[in-house]
Amino acid sequence: MKAAATPAINNDKFFPTFSFGESEANRIMMKAIGKTQKNYPSIKFHLYSGNAQYVEEQLDQGIFDLGIVTDPVDLSKYDYLKLPTLDTWGVLMKKDSELAKLDTISPKDLLDKPMIISNQEMVKNGISGWLGGNQRALNVVTTYNLFYNAMLMCEENVGYVLTLKNLHNESDESSICFKPLHPPLTLRSHIVWKKYKVFPKAIEIFLEILNEEIKKKQ
Repeated sequence: MKAAATPAINNDKFFPTFSFGESEANRIMMKAIGKTQKNYPSIKFHLYSGNAQYVEEQLDQGIFDLGIVTDPVDLSKYDYLKLPTLDTWGVLMKKDSELAKLDTISPKDLLDKPMIISNQEMVKNGISGWLGGNQRALNVVTTYNLFYNAMLMCEENVGYVLTLKNLHNESDESSICFKPLHPPLTLRSHIVWKKYKVFPKAIEIFLEILNEEIKKKQ
């Protein structure tokens, strides 16, 4: 795709607005945004972060053009593209904590630990299923809606964080580490938009580039 093929775009009208949760699946979106702006410099983007409930509410109200949502989600009210990345659930913890010596974390490992979990109902339901319907057995000391503050609480030894892999850039210097759940718990992400929505040319271009990136991963 050549920059010379750029269509005439009115900068005042072509600012696609996206809403994302926190997920490694977002990386492919960022790559597509980068390629779009390289080939079509007049296309700019507005990005907003929020949890899944926020993303769906803003999409349903027509405030955002596109959003990333994760299973379980009712896709019947959206058009969508399935993203190729599966997110893995696990536990973030201090490297000197009792569970850090384990390779994976089972439900019984968490029952007596101070837990920091997402306040989203879909997350609570997924974790409850993984726990065998026994979520109330967890000692939940704090809930969160976005990851950064949960990570800070983990670093300050408030508790163990139920979260997704790759949100924390683990290094030798970091005081915390991530351990996956066992049995494994994964989820799929989708980029969605309201059904029958007529998009301006800028979003059509972006979705074409995104679809190319998705196909490369399949």
